[in-house]
Amino acid sequence: MCLVGAAPPDVFDEPEDTRAHTVLLQETLANDGPLRQDGPGGAASSTLPVAPPPPRLEDFYIELALCGLLICYVFIYQWGKYTNEQLAKTWIKHHLDLFASHFAHVGNDKGHILVKDGPADFLFYASGRVHCQYLRARLQMVPRHDPIALLVGLLRPQHDRISIEVCMDEDEYDPMVFGVVTASKVNSAYKYRYDLSNFTRQVRSPLLPDNCFAFTEHGDVTSTIIDENVARVLAAHKHHFEEMYITDQPVKKPEAPTTMASRLYFTFRMSSSMEMQSMVELHELVLYMIDHVPQVAHFRGQVKNKLLQAREAALESLRKASEPSTEEKLNKKRQEQRQQEMERLEKMTPEQQRKWEEKEHRRQLKKRQNKMIKRR
Repeated sequence: MCLVGAAPPDVFDEPEDTRAHTVLLQETLANDGPLRQDGPGGAASSTLPVAPPPPRLEDFYIELALCGLLICYVFIYQWGKYTNEQLAKTWIKHHLDLFASHFAHVGNDKGHILVKDGPADFLFYASGRVHCQYLRARLQMVPRHDPIALLVGLLRPQHDRISIEVCMDEDEYDPMVFGVVTASKVNSAYKYRYDLSNFTRQVRSPLLPDNCFAFTEHGDVTSTIIDENVARVLAAHKHHFEEMYITDQPVKKPEAPTTMASRLYFTFRMSSSMEMQSMVELHELVLYMIDHVPQVAHFRGQVKNKLLQAREAALESLRKASEPSTEEKLNKKRQEQRQQEMERLEKMTPEQQRKWEEKEHRRQLKKRQNKMIKRR
């Protein structure tokens, strides 16, 4: 039974759980500060931290793209490296017997037949043959391992090439500079090779294919070097042949007078692995020239004298260019004298230095007065 004016206990008496929750809420508000009023209605919201959203695939597009590029680069590098190695092995497979039958030693000192000099370069060495000291070949492949180089190759076609250098024995034939170059290489060869630009002139020979030009010092040199065998091979392989040089002069202009052993240079455009056998005849031409040049390159007296005079004139020109001029010699002498005077001055006492400075001042003053008198 309830008394009049007394409230029921279930209305005013709070349960224990409710009172505990109220105390916890008050402590939280005391720690966090006053409620923040958000929105136009002034609804209160707490400043409790919000959990970050879960990661999405769109957030990793840049990372995925970089990983894809890295995978593509590694794939292209490995593919290009493998392709170049297989082409080099195919070349040595078709030509090793030919070189082994003409040279006593094939390969380097460590017994390696083909030496890798990078993902796109390979070296071959042979020695032990009459008329020459050694033969060195460099296989320069298209840089298939380089994606940027492949993109450039789409705009400017690139080709696998083999360059052969033969160092000849000394004094086996008359000195000369002679070259056969395809039309596409004429301008660059004449511009960048010291031996061609200073000793030869460009001519057309009826024995050469239409796409080839000769650089020669004399007409007798051309007719002597280009015989029927050379002309036949060049005509049969005009799409693979690029350059052939016989020279006793440096390729680049030397800074001082110098002499060097005569050399033969050849550059061929390599075929695909399926057509590598067709290049054997070009390599036979290299071996033929090693024997052919010493046998026939002995010219009549007038021609030989002209060749020797051209070399003497070139050596004299280099000698003059390398020697300092008279003015440079005088300047150098003055600098040396000035240095010696400063060294003596450092060893003097203060009183001696003062007297030297006065003497130097009078000397300079007298020198200026003499110049003024001469001008008048």
